[in-house]
Amino acid sequence: MTKIVLTGGPHTGKTSLLEAYARFDPTVVAFPEPASVVLAEHHGEKGYSVDELIANPEQFCGACLEVAHRQHQSVADDSIAVFDRGVADTIVYAQMAGLDGIADRAAQSAKIAAYDAVILCEFVGTYGERFETIEQAMEIHQRLAQLYKELGIRTITMPDVAISERVSILHQIIKRAPKG
Repeated sequence: MTKIVLTGGPHTGKTSLLEAYARFDPTVVAFPEPASVVLAEHHGEKGYSVDELIANPEQFCGACLEVAHRQHQSVADDSIAVFDRGVADTIVYAQMAGLDGIADRAAQSAKIAAYDAVILCEFVGTYGERFETIEQAMEIHQRLAQLYKELGIRTITMPDVAISERVSILHQIIKRAPKG
């Protein structure tokens, strides 16, 4: 199996890249951002509003970590999986919310996640509507870059180029990645 992570602050084009790559290569298993999964599950199935979920950061971060675990456990041995955020990303969000217990759990999980490549996506174009301000987004981005470095995981920078170029770069990275 090959596991690739797309990481970076908000509005770095991770989701757009993942969706475009999945159209380019339908054999890849594309895993959406855990936060998006949590929001969809809790809003759609349980009737919570986004504000209610965000108001309880411990529950929200914990649920994101659980989704990330489920995603990683579901990867078949012969597949290529691309994740919109890695387990380690939860550490940064938990630390910023002062949730040391969740950050510690995520850190333990990150040590065993074993990715073949981690791609740090640079900011794209203008900053659209997000929960975070541009300053917060930049801080998240910097913390993610530092965290992967501290974990001893080398990141590959994905430049701010057209989505078609990003797809081509990702394809080359996947072709060169070790096969599980």
